[in-house]
Amino acid sequence: MTTDAAKAAARDKLAALRNGFATRLRERVSELEDAVEAACSRDDLGVHRTESLAHQLAGTAGSYGFVEVGELSAELEALCQAGFNPDVARSLIERLWTALGRP
Repeated sequence: MTTDAAKAAARDKLAALRNGFATRLRERVSELEDAVEAACSRDDLGVHRTESLAHQLAGTAGSYGFVEVGELSAELEALCQAGFNPDVARSLIERLWTALGRP
């Protein structure tokens, strides 16, 4: 395989991975939103789940080119660690949806 062909094949594989991630991204943000709502109901497991899901999303979103989603997820994770605030958490979820194209 030539260098150009290898580069094209690598780009195609990366594009397929990114598209697969993008397909699952709305589902992951929806799961995160559910966890935030549980946490807003004073559910300690909801806070822990929010922190865990936000951590996972913060770690992967940027790698797939969804930088804003990664940054917002990192903010949500930090919020869980510093002291959960329902209003701020809900605002971050809305900003995540906006970043994905849902106003």
